[in-house]
Amino acid sequence: MGRQWTAEQTTLAQREICQRLADGESLSEILRPGGKKTVRLPPRSLVYQWLEQDDDFARQYQIARKLQADALVDAMMGHADQMKNASSNFEVKSLEQKINVTKWLVERLNPERWGKITRISAESPISVVVNRWSA
Repeated sequence: MGRQWTAEQTTLAQREICQRLADGESLSEILRPGGKKTVRLPPRSLVYQWLEQDDDFARQYQIARKLQADALVDAMMGHADQMKNASSNFEVKSLEQKINVTKWLVERLNPERWGKITRISAESPISVVVNRWSA
């Protein structure tokens, strides 16, 4: 069994995970062994356990994922700028693919802001009348 986590270690790790997600890193990048770490980070299974059991962390994580979409939009714009200086058709296609994958991900991370769905709401009640005609 792994080492136990103190409340302080848990809080620091959760804060680090959320901050780095909001900065555009993936959870895999954050938890990668040998990656940059300023605090002790848990295995992925423990992160999922925290998300299931800790409502405050789950809310912070959800906010971080929405902010991650904004960071990814910035990266996507960088890819679009790189296309101006692309030296080959292969490089252009590669950048287009990165843009398309990022666009797909961003639409799902924060659909309210970046999704293609238009929401319509009504302030007053709507009534529907169905007339049935008999022959």
